[in-house]
Amino acid sequence: MRRLCRMSGNSEYKIRKLDRSEHTRTRALWESVFIEDTEAFLDYYYDEKVKNNVIYAAERDGQLCAMLHLNPYWIMVGDEKVQSFYIVAVATLPGHRHKGLMRGLLGKSMLDMEKESVPFTFLMPAAEAIYYPFGFRFFYKQTQKDLKFQNHSEENLEIWEADPSMCKEMAKFAGEILKLNYRVYAQRTEEYYQTMLKEQKSQNGGIYCVKDGGELRGVFCYTKENKLEFREPLYVPGGEEILKNLIPKGETVRVIGMQKEEKDGRPMIMGRIVNLERFLNLLGVKEDFSARIWFRDSFIEENEGVYVLEGRKGRLYAKKLRDAERKPVEMLGVETFFSVVTGYLCVEEIDEKEITEKGEEVLSKISVFGPSFLNEVV
Repeated sequence: MRRLCRMSGNSEYKIRKLDRSEHTRTRALWESVFIEDTEAFLDYYYDEKVKNNVIYAAERDGQLCAMLHLNPYWIMVGDEKVQSFYIVAVATLPGHRHKGLMRGLLGKSMLDMEKESVPFTFLMPAAEAIYYPFGFRFFYKQTQKDLKFQNHSEENLEIWEADPSMCKEMAKFAGEILKLNYRVYAQRTEEYYQTMLKEQKSQNGGIYCVKDGGELRGVFCYTKENKLEFREPLYVPGGEEILKNLIPKGETVRVIGMQKEEKDGRPMIMGRIVNLERFLNLLGVKEDFSARIWFRDSFIEENEGVYVLEGRKGRLYAKKLRDAERKPVEMLGVETFFSVVTGYLCVEEIDEKEITEKGEEVLSKISVFGPSFLNEVV
């Protein structure tokens, strides 16, 4: 039976998906590797996030030596909602590194996601070089600014410290703002903000809701672990001025994940196509066309093959030919394809060795997957 991922294993270790009842066993491994995380944050994570996430581990003689967590998110891609997973807490104990455990964990987790028709997965890398060989590419740059104000806004605004009763209102407001400005983002629901409120409080923070005449004008997540920091401020057009009422006079405050994406933003989130056929069918097109393309994938074997692409009425329809006898000369690597369709790179920036003239023509007819807005921490 052909494996879906090209994995190199180490017979000393067993790589498996943990039963949910075993999830709390991984806390000791987390504490030994991610020493910067506080007890309060870990209490939140192991009370809330592990209730419905997926954890893979590498074991030897009953000891957990490495782990990888998949945290589920519903991601909006235009008007369509798709299941995706945020890869977090990829960790290996010092004495077990450089033994192929991370490769095995990534391979096993992506094999399972591919079977479940998950279109893509994403992560926040400690370093790009770690995940690049496995086909991950940056696709979201986060705008970060240090702001300092000497005067408050003259607007008479109501500033509320959010509580659980306000989560439904925040979700509705955020959903409208994000739909107006972005194409790819985590769906905002009442449950999302209930969890987010707990996450912010675990970092000595919370969420400010700013209203004018009883109408919500902005939602501002903040933390105060070391100093005040705002994360992903969402506000109505022109609402940047609201920050003047939230930042103490004369104090420099870091604001991350601001709405206006800048070209010189910090590369923050890498992604990877998992189920190529499902991913292709999420895309839009600028004009009608039909083509046969041979896609290459250096890690997920099931993605590799010949696909029939048909663009019509603004949508891309794709089907993999399971028994294609002859491969077309038009070839694209899934990594290159992902970088271009997410808008992170232009076709002109791609090495000519990685793309044929026909492949370039096809890419020019597919609409950009983004803009994206993904600022989740875990």
